[in-house]
Amino acid sequence: MSGDDEHPYTVYDYTPNRSRDGPDAFLKEFSGFLQADAYSGYDQLYKDPARDVTEVACWAHARRRFTKRSLPT
Repeated sequence: MSGDDEHPYTVYDYTPNRSRDGPDAFLKEFSGFLQADAYSGYDQLYKDPARDVTEVACWAHARRRFTKRSLPT
């Protein structure tokens, strides 16, 4: 299950290019916490105080650096 009773959805939106116009248009009325990857197209959302969007990083790329050998036993 994703979310909670008030927010039960996970959304995936696709655009055919890496333009920041896609995320900007899709999230134009959104405010709150946004969990997304480190794509720079989201940066404008986080920097604009009027939009009130807080970045919640996904850590998907960071975890690649960990292996069984690097973790303490």
